Amino acid sequence: MPQINKGPEWETQVLDNGLQIIFSEIKTTRLVHIGLFINTGSRDEPENLNGLSHFLEHMLFKGTKRRSSGRVIERLESVGGEINAFTTKEKTCIYATVASEFLDRAIELFADIAFQCTFPEKEISKEIQVISEEIEMYRDNPEEAIQEDFDMLLLPDHPLGRPILGTKITLKNLDKTSVQNWYHSSLNPGNMLLGISGNVPYSKVLNSVNKYWNIPFSVLDNKLTKRKPPFPFQKSQTNVESSGNQSHLIIGSVAGGYDHPDYYTMLLICNFLGGPGMSARLNLLIREKFGLAYNISSFYNPYTDCGIFGIYAGMEEKNIKKVISLIKSELYKLIEIPISDHQLKKFKKQLVGQTLIASENLMNQLMYAAREQQDQGFILGMDQFIEYIESINSQKIIECATKWLNPETLSEIIYLPENQKR
Repeated sequence: MPQINKGPEWETQVLDNGLQIIFSEIKTTRLVHIGLFINTGSRDEPENLNGLSHFLEHMLFKGTKRRSSGRVIERLESVGGEINAFTTKEKTCIYATVASEFLDRAIELFADIAFQCTFPEKEISKEIQVISEEIEMYRDNPEEAIQEDFDMLLLPDHPLGRPILGTKITLKNLDKTSVQNWYHSSLNPGNMLLGISGNVPYSKVLNSVNKYWNIPFSVLDNKLTKRKPPFPFQKSQTNVESSGNQSHLIIGSVAGGYDHPDYYTMLLICNFLGGPGMSARLNLLIREKFGLAYNISSFYNPYTDCGIFGIYAGMEEKNIKKVISLIKSELYKLIEIPISDHQLKKFKKQLVGQTLIASENLMNQLMYAAREQQDQGFILGMDQFIEYIESINSQKIIECATKWLNPETLSEIIYLPENQKR
């Protein structure tokens, strides 16, 4: 295999207050990328406050002791920078990109948001309404809604089955006290990682971080519920009436997570079954050969201690049984028929190439490195990633598919057009 660029090298450090820092100097850009990664997401919330992490993400921009909401937003935008945030089931993240000369401004703003938010009552009421509309927007999109409903079907009694946005019922339980308590528990330096990459020397980064972030802080008061993986789980099946004219389907199961020996094999299987390439097996078979679905793909959502694998398809109602039959047939092939060396080599090259393309984005590099450091305690280089992928053989594919993708153990959810519920 040709020599692969290792990508950026990362400096790592932990401040006395527990804050982790990762940094990479990249001299080929005039920008600096910053991310604050909070190791708390929707799976960590109390059940009656589902949606709290996502709600906090919104409220982090609504004012601090030093700045109004408008001044928080314009602090970087006024110099051409961009700032945004997202919430997942395990993380809450604020990230920004700005010209390198404004590094100090960005690090100071992130510290202000992390430690000085005020949560005005009027903003809380307003944001509850905004998120209610966001929930409606997602529910109006069947491809989004079915994913959320599939997680709830698969894990009905586990925090990973709950929606990241919460529900309109749980939103009503949120108030200033609950948000403030979550803020102080979650945004403790011991529960955060600050990642920075760009055209700045490490000494300048450390000076700025020590100026704004190296403040005395108590050791993390861990009020967060310890995460428990959803094993064992039960196979489930349901049909849901949908307002659309098309049918939608997800078939899948709980699988191993980031820390599982099957992680890299699951990445490879997911990619060649229904990854982004048009040559993915299920796309060639179900869409291109038989024309049975307008959209078919697979997904693997790994978490720290488990993962969720699924295959999604959108089609006419009359094609559902045939599509399910073809999907299961392909899964049985994975279990029963070894992949040829030629095919396996092709699939590996495809995954490595797609990963390299994604890693060209500097913010993607930062997101990846932060997740690796925060969850695994180290940052896996590209060469090591390729070694793991290259080590997968056909027997490993069979073993992994047998364990996680046996059609007899998969759960299934189907959205049917109105009045077509079976």
